[in-house]
Amino acid sequence: MDQLYIALSIFLLRVAMGMRFIFPAWKAIIKGRFRKPLHSLISWAFLIIGFLLVFGIFVRPASFIAIFLIGARLSKVARDEDAITEQIVSIAALLLLAVLNAGIWLGFDYLFLQIPQILQFYETSSWFSWVL
Repeated sequence: MDQLYIALSIFLLRVAMGMRFIFPAWKAIIKGRFRKPLHSLISWAFLIIGFLLVFGIFVRPASFIAIFLIGARLSKVARDEDAITEQIVSIAALLLLAVLNAGIWLGFDYLFLQIPQILQFYETSSWFSWVL
């Protein structure tokens, strides 16, 4: 029974973090008022990362890329304590998702591992276990 609660908690954290990226990125893309092309690219990246987290596809690399993007954005955030605290909490949650490999908990990564060829490659390849 405890395993079910753990899996459900990880699933809900993963989906919540995904939604946290999807809605602001979608709002920024719809507005379309980007000062620089890099802002547009970052918004699209956050939108894609959000969908990957929600569906549990390649959660570990998506989490690490999101941590990098948040860290880059954190260096440019004004000295607003609330914004800085929010970014640090997001980084901690994403790091937890990456370490726990949250995609295998009620995500599509689990379904990928049910395919025998992918499972065999996953078990024998050290780099692929960090991707999936």
